[in-house]
Amino acid sequence: MRYQTELYVKKRKSNKWITLFIVVLLLWGTVVITDYYKTTYRYEKPMFTITDKNGADENGSGKYLGLGYSVDLVGNFTSDSKQLSSADFYLFGMLLKQVENDE
Repeated sequence: MRYQTELYVKKRKSNKWITLFIVVLLLWGTVVITDYYKTTYRYEKPMFTITDKNGADENGSGKYLGLGYSVDLVGNFTSDSKQLSSADFYLFGMLLKQVENDE
């Protein structure tokens, strides 16, 4: 009986870790998809990133870093139009999508 109880406790602990891992993975995926959508389809600055050590220039162009991804932006975000000229979206260092705004 004691052996069955120990197995049950170990199984519950492993299930908690698996559930935690899946939740963290889903949250990370939501963050990446949100920034991907904002930069490549809505032509806006990413929401969940920080600028790299060099920072963005006075217009907002520069490299933005997230967890496992980065975005290189060229545009003018100081004006009212907040126009994005081009964006390169990298996932784990590999170019995922490159867009240019023709507006």
